[in-house]
Amino acid sequence: MKKSIDLSYPRPLLKRESNFISLNGEWKFVFDDENTGEIKGFYNIFPTDCLLIRVPYAYQSKLSGINIQDRHDVIWYNKFISFSEEQIKGNRVILHFEGSDYHTKVFVNKFLVTEHKGGYTRFSVDITDALYKNSADIVVECIDTYDTHQPRGKQKYKDEAWGCWYQEINGIWKDVWIEIVKPIHIEHLKMTANENRKSIDAVVSLSEIAKSLSLDVLVYYEGQLVSKTSKPINNTEMQIRIPLGDEINYWDVFDPKMYDLIFKVVDSSNAIIDEVKSEFGFRTIEAKNRKILLNNKELFMRLALEQGYYIDGIYTFKDTQELLDEIKWIKDLGFNGVRMHQKIEDERFYYLCDKEGLIVFCEMPSPYDFSELTDINLKREWNEVIREFYNHPSILVWTPINESWGVPEISTNKVQQKFAEELYYLTKAYDKTRLVISNDGWEHCIGDIITIHNYAQDPKVFQELCDNLLDIVRDNDRIDQMNTRVSFANGYSYSGQPILIDEFCGIGYDVKNTKDGWGYGNSTKSEKEFVDRYAAIVKAAQECRVIAGWCMTQLTDVYIEVNGLLTMDRKPKSDPKVFYSINNK
Repeated sequence: MKKSIDLSYPRPLLKRESNFISLNGEWKFVFDDENTGEIKGFYNIFPTDCLLIRVPYAYQSKLSGINIQDRHDVIWYNKFISFSEEQIKGNRVILHFEGSDYHTKVFVNKFLVTEHKGGYTRFSVDITDALYKNSADIVVECIDTYDTHQPRGKQKYKDEAWGCWYQEINGIWKDVWIEIVKPIHIEHLKMTANENRKSIDAVVSLSEIAKSLSLDVLVYYEGQLVSKTSKPINNTEMQIRIPLGDEINYWDVFDPKMYDLIFKVVDSSNAIIDEVKSEFGFRTIEAKNRKILLNNKELFMRLALEQGYYIDGIYTFKDTQELLDEIKWIKDLGFNGVRMHQKIEDERFYYLCDKEGLIVFCEMPSPYDFSELTDINLKREWNEVIREFYNHPSILVWTPINESWGVPEISTNKVQQKFAEELYYLTKAYDKTRLVISNDGWEHCIGDIITIHNYAQDPKVFQELCDNLLDIVRDNDRIDQMNTRVSFANGYSYSGQPILIDEFCGIGYDVKNTKDGWGYGNSTKSEKEFVDRYAAIVKAAQECRVIAGWCMTQLTDVYIEVNGLLTMDRKPKSDPKVFYSINNK
């Protein structure tokens, strides 16, 4: 793990050095099971008979200090903060939420200042005009139900957890913080590698326009100035080409070279109005001749399925060290990346993958029924995900749908097929630089990669699948271990895309001897049996010449699902060096 990586700032690719105030910690908290909080005016006078919760941990978690797993659809938070006159004079106060599930309403000093739908994406609001006597009495209402038309991921939507659906969370589960900025400030960056021009093509979004201001961009590599570019500000969205000199330093797996950038808004006297720091990994990704090419070189992916559930925090890592340890486990077990499954992780996770040279498949958490509401909810939130994480070079693949979840009739239903196509083109419209999987696992429509999920536990049966995989995909034969799914929905066929086996193994080994623990097929009873089966199945995938990579299930156990290489509390089930060797043969 690289040293001197600062993870204190919640948005590492849009970082201001000063005027950052974390609101993590103790908040007042109440359940509102009768859903009468708005009528009773909780935003006006917060109930005195309240609990205390530790943000950003969901109330269901141990780390929240509440640790109640019962269902409560409506919950409220309260936090008071004051500012000095010097802090806010002539400035704007921005309140940021990195993640709050699902429908969040924010009140400041009795006024509704914003609301947001979507449990996996961030939102911000300028609260300056709502301040009273330089203070903010912040009240947050969070509403979440078992609605199967909203993106849920692996959060259960029934009272009891079952199979591979786990404990749901409600409310705030990522950082809450305040930033004090000038009225004119940088709000967003979009940076794209331009290999032909040897440049970064950037779009810089500003809060407002003002005359006689310029945008300066400085680029450094390993501490040396590479270029300085300046352009007059003439709009709230600025396009600027940033040269990188004669030689490009490419971001690559296990050689993750990164440029450091400083964006400045300056006035005519060169005084700095706003300044943010960022980083950029220059790389290209392409699907060609059944291969995946990273920087025009063939890349073979060896990924672990990562679900991001933690013993004490559920959806939220305990502290910086727990997050650093997660990245270290991925590398120590011999993987060159992860498929982040049914969860949009904290941005600092993706940033660490950037810094460590790990591949990421970013996958949208699924709804479970199809309707007009599903269409609206999924597209809105998926758009936000793509925009939020666009600048992370580690993310090579976007996945809006997994295993036909939310589109259960996609195999034959033209409307659901067109919905998958719309998500593909919606993704491509914003991001032409990455690969997109239309429906991960089976029943593909259009897409840049074809993926296969198969949990056959007999190594010989899995070997036979690998030996015949290209013909199976071309003929659209059944590809899952239950012989129920085919590669393509009706009307679609294989057209030469790279093929990945991106769910397999899933071998059960219950080292803690729980009664309900499960894996696919017959669970193994000993460490040797577990390792031997894993080695045989991975060997078949490694030797499968027609695939561009694989993703095994999974990095860790998750509750009763005991098919990880690590337990849920991150204890290895065998020597990590053994797994490393198997994964890299």
